[in-house]
Amino acid sequence: MKPDRICPHCGKPIAADRKRYCGNCGEDFTGPDDAAQEAPPGRRVSGRGILLGIFIALVEPLSSLAVAFVWDRGVVQLEPNGPFVQALQGAALLEIILGPLGIAVAGQSARLRSVLAWYVLVAVAVPVLAVVWFIGTAYLGGLAGEPF
Repeated sequence: MKPDRICPHCGKPIAADRKRYCGNCGEDFTGPDDAAQEAPPGRRVSGRGILLGIFIALVEPLSSLAVAFVWDRGVVQLEPNGPFVQALQGAALLEIILGPLGIAVAGQSARLRSVLAWYVLVAVAVPVLAVVWFIGTAYLGGLAGEPF
């Protein structure tokens, strides 16, 4: 069985029935030496990398939610203006860096190549992150007596 050919322009597999033009990008993949490349060795999606990216993106909002939840239920007693609560509220700004970093790590680990795939990842992940961050920050801030 002959390995799949790859279009040198878009990097996608070329269907076996195609003789000259790529079915994905429409470019001519025949060259002076008819150089449609053979498929590269299998590209594995890294499940650990995806989980690491999700963890990086959600570590701060979920920690705020967890602390606010146990504080609200009376499991722990915290001072509203104590150093622990103030540190968590100050760390909320780290999400500006950690959120996009986690999204990028997850996308790279998922081996996203097309602009559309990255767009979909960002269009889904950013609103989810924003909502989780807002709920965690508002919940913790509300318990501390300063919701915003």
